[in-house]
Amino acid sequence: SVTQKQWAACKKYLDADNFAAAGVSLARMQKAAGDLEKFKLHKNSERTGNFKEQADNFKKNLSELEKAIKDKDKMRVQRFSATIDNGCMQCHSVFR
Repeated sequence: SVTQKQWAACKKYLDADNFAAAGVSLARMQKAAGDLEKFKLHKNSERTGNFKEQADNFKKNLSELEKAIKDKDKMRVQRFSATIDNGCMQCHSVFR
């Protein structure tokens, strides 16, 4: 998926302290995240409310990561990167 590819690129750029390139990948993720409402759940389709909540949290964390990248704040970048990773794993385990 676009999000998965851009997240891998974003993390690679962040590891190299290339905040500008990480920001570009993150912007692409944020654009793709706008389409999450259209996503057809592979399993647990009766839990759409929970999916929407997780999608909203994902978008909020992407916005917070964007701020940390703009500030070049490595500690916040690491914190929000870990939060996003954990959220992706949780959501995918329930809905994919």
